[in-house]
Amino acid sequence: MNTTPNDKIATADVAANADSVNVSSILSSLTQQGYDHLKSEGFSDNHLSSMISDGVRWVSHEEAFKLGFRWRHRNEGLYFPSTQHLKPFPAATKENGDSVKYLRSKAEWVMPTGSYVVETEGAKDAYAGSEILGIPTLAKPGVSFYAKEKWRSPSVKVVLGDSDTWVKPQLITSAILGSLAQKTKIQVVPDCKGFEKSGLVEFAKSGKTKQDYQKLIDSAMTVGEFLTELPSHWKDLDKRQVEKLTQATLRVMGKVNLTHMETDKILDALKEHTGSAKGVLTNEIKRLKLSKSLATVKTDKRFDPNRQVKDETLEVHILKRVFRGSETPYKVINAVFYRYTGLGYWEAVSEASLKKILADECEKCWTLEKSGEEWSGAFEFGTKKNIESCYTFCLSSLTDEILSQDAELICFQNCTLNIVTGEILDHSASHYLTSRIEANYEQNKECPKVFSDFVEKVFGIEYTKVIQTIISMYLDPSCFYGKAVQLIGQSGAGKGTFIRFVQSLFNPSSVQAVGSFSDLSTPDKRHQNLTGKRLICLPDLGGYQQNLRDYYELVDNGRLSGRALFSSETYSKEWMTRYILASVSELKIENSGDGWARRTITLRVKNREGKPDRSLLKKLQSVKADVISWALSMPKDERDEILESPETVAPNIAKDNHQASISGDIIKTFLDSCFKRSEIPTDKAQEQKLRISNTTLFGMYQAYYKAVGSGKPMMLNNFVSHLKVVLPDNFRGRDKSKEQSSQWVAAGFAGIELISSEIFTQQASYDGIQYYCNIDKTVEGSFYTEFNGDDSENEFEPQTEATQELSQELNFVDPVIVDDHVQNIMTAYKVDDLELWGAVEKMVSLDNALRQAVWDGIKNYLKLHEKNAENRKCIKNMITKMGKQIRAKQNQAN
Repeated sequence: MNTTPNDKIATADVAANADSVNVSSILSSLTQQGYDHLKSEGFSDNHLSSMISDGVRWVSHEEAFKLGFRWRHRNEGLYFPSTQHLKPFPAATKENGDSVKYLRSKAEWVMPTGSYVVETEGAKDAYAGSEILGIPTLAKPGVSFYAKEKWRSPSVKVVLGDSDTWVKPQLITSAILGSLAQKTKIQVVPDCKGFEKSGLVEFAKSGKTKQDYQKLIDSAMTVGEFLTELPSHWKDLDKRQVEKLTQATLRVMGKVNLTHMETDKILDALKEHTGSAKGVLTNEIKRLKLSKSLATVKTDKRFDPNRQVKDETLEVHILKRVFRGSETPYKVINAVFYRYTGLGYWEAVSEASLKKILADECEKCWTLEKSGEEWSGAFEFGTKKNIESCYTFCLSSLTDEILSQDAELICFQNCTLNIVTGEILDHSASHYLTSRIEANYEQNKECPKVFSDFVEKVFGIEYTKVIQTIISMYLDPSCFYGKAVQLIGQSGAGKGTFIRFVQSLFNPSSVQAVGSFSDLSTPDKRHQNLTGKRLICLPDLGGYQQNLRDYYELVDNGRLSGRALFSSETYSKEWMTRYILASVSELKIENSGDGWARRTITLRVKNREGKPDRSLLKKLQSVKADVISWALSMPKDERDEILESPETVAPNIAKDNHQASISGDIIKTFLDSCFKRSEIPTDKAQEQKLRISNTTLFGMYQAYYKAVGSGKPMMLNNFVSHLKVVLPDNFRGRDKSKEQSSQWVAAGFAGIELISSEIFTQQASYDGIQYYCNIDKTVEGSFYTEFNGDDSENEFEPQTEATQELSQELNFVDPVIVDDHVQNIMTAYKVDDLELWGAVEKMVSLDNALRQAVWDGIKNYLKLHEKNAENRKCIKNMITKMGKQIRAKQNQAN
């Protein structure tokens, strides 16, 4: 009698089922539909009872949903808890129409306990291997679980695939990954007669026994053997299927560490069954390896594709991404980065801030690195060297020399004002303004009461016009340069409040406070302290001040050099900065005759009365918009006149300037404390007798300086030169004695005498006569006894930095008469500069000694400076001014 595989299984069940099995309890767990399905797959009631004890049961759609099965259809079915699989009824399908044998839960999967020999696909096949065929078999929940360490089962010896594993790329990959993960061999269920596809269920239903199953396990293959046999199963497939399988095989080969012999055998098999050349196949393996490694990098969230450095240098990548690709425009002007704020002005960005941006970006940039036949992403740009390199490169690339701030425009919070025409403009990056007034602009406002009360309390009501003028000067970049404001007064009297209020009119990035004038005296310090600034404050000055030449030039807005830190290149520019100073008392100024008084508007604040108002600054800042409108409403001509002569509206300023010029100049203080004026005798012999020589005055000056200990003492030549500026009408040059014609009388000063012979005492020493000052005998105000409103010092004020240097050169020249030498100099420049020659011709009638002094100074100056147009103009102006002074002295002598 012929029997079917199912009859054999049924017969075995009857023999094995000595005890009756409660079918009703099985049905309560599986339902009739589930029971019938599993019975048709060859499972006996005993098998089913064992499976139910493992938790296999029928679940409704609602329960399936709670268990983590998310599917677009309402499916119920058999639930296998060991693999978190659901066998859906009716059968589920994908959107493309392919059937889905099992649904996988979204819940966390837990490795079943126990020892297993075989790992196979699907829960039913695993139960067929364990229950029907009698060898412990584990079902894998999915290919992705191989990447999880907890999936590793050390007892598994073989990964077993269904019969269609030979011809499905995804199953080939699954088998290989399972073998690699479990470190096992591979086997495939053979085709079973009567079944389209064979798994362990079909293997058992076809009549195979435990012994057959064991033989199948024992004949398992290594990965290399499996890949070698693989192409032999493709004979009946079409060309397209073979190509896909070949690609899958080559891709898997790229992941497996095969020996050269194994690789060669696999390639021979592929060549035999596909017709492809081995060289082509080898190259394809390499390409697939690279493609896979690239794909791995691209899917890694650490590697931002926009930050990959490829086909360009890191510097170019940073330039494009951070600067040119940014919504915020960047420019570099005079080695400083500026970014447009969108608020009408460009903001200077500090080097530290820029390098922080570059450091963050370099840290995130990456590139591909090839190691063998694989690519990997590498973060290798986050170094100090790369940051510095990117900074330098971007600095050069973004430099724009043609950009300049329009001096006629002022940026406010609500608009941009053309200060010349009064036109109100919209904010625009094209204006290239680098600062903003921190207030809205409204036209023609009156001075707010809280501010006028402050001015009256701190300065006096008569200073209102002066304060309006000063604020207008600070706000209006088109106002002429050449004036700075100095506040003098006791602590707590209002100096600081006024300075902080003026500062609040500007954007904080446009204001800089420095400690001393030396902070402005070098190109590096100017670049650091003045870049992007409108207002420079020196809020706490005191004592002796020096290094003022550069400060004077900055006040005049002359061109001075700047240099970025650690840069070898300098640049020259007009810095367009205004200055405000404060001190408790008058400052001691080095070479104050160089122009301190002319450039400084001195405002003395009144002593504080009553308790300080801690909220005063906030009150003032609340009305700053009105103060700005009030200040800018002043007619420009009126403002400029007051700046030139502030004493016309506030007479006390002239007195304060006069007192400051005396207290600030050590030479004037020396004269005012030790000397008094006297008549200059008309008789030459008498004048020579009363004249005090330069060396005597210098000895007294040194003694006085030691007694008061103020500042740095001058050298003899500087002292005499400065004294000639202070007392231009009192200087007398070296001349022959009227009483003894064979002798010369030393150069000195007439018309001055000591207020007391006890002020200085003399003592002989090996260095000659030494003077000592009895400071208690000095009397302040003895020389400048009264102020008549005219504080003219007859200062020669060069208008450029170059003429200042020339003037200093002349101060050191001894007036030696060498006419031949003068003629040589004149001849040397006759051909080169006709204009200069013309100026020289006008000097023929001048005093020979002074003319020689001028020309020696010119010679020294031209040795140190290029003979450009500016220098020639300076020289001509110097000669002309000296000529006027000499002629005036000649006329006076005659």
